[in-house]
Amino acid sequence: MSAEITEFEAIFAEAREKLEATYDQPDLIPYGARLVALCQSHPELREQFARAFIRMFFDEARNEVSLIEFAMHVLRWPEVKLAFEALSHDAVSKNDWRIINPIGHILDAFEDGWEDALDFYGNYFKQRT
Repeated sequence: MSAEITEFEAIFAEAREKLEATYDQPDLIPYGARLVALCQSHPELREQFARAFIRMFFDEARNEVSLIEFAMHVLRWPEVKLAFEALSHDAVSKNDWRIINPIGHILDAFEDGWEDALDFYGNYFKQRT
């Protein structure tokens, strides 16, 4: 595993630990910013990062759906969106309601009008416009 993927996973673990302590979504901004910067600075690893986003969704030790949402609102990688759409269709067909809602939130983050961008992470996203 590359150092960048190890760093990617560490950011998820740190973010989850922070949220477990504070329960405050804006506390994710530094982790989201680091994650986005990491992905953008290594375009050659995009495919590995895309797979890692999906893997993090299912990794209970590091899962932080809000961090996936944050990053995907910036990155808008179509391959990740397609993967989550496929996961959503599969979850609906199996009536797996424990993941339908979180996947829906991730898919919402791909939209320009994603409410959480300004509601929770306004300081970051206002600076980007």
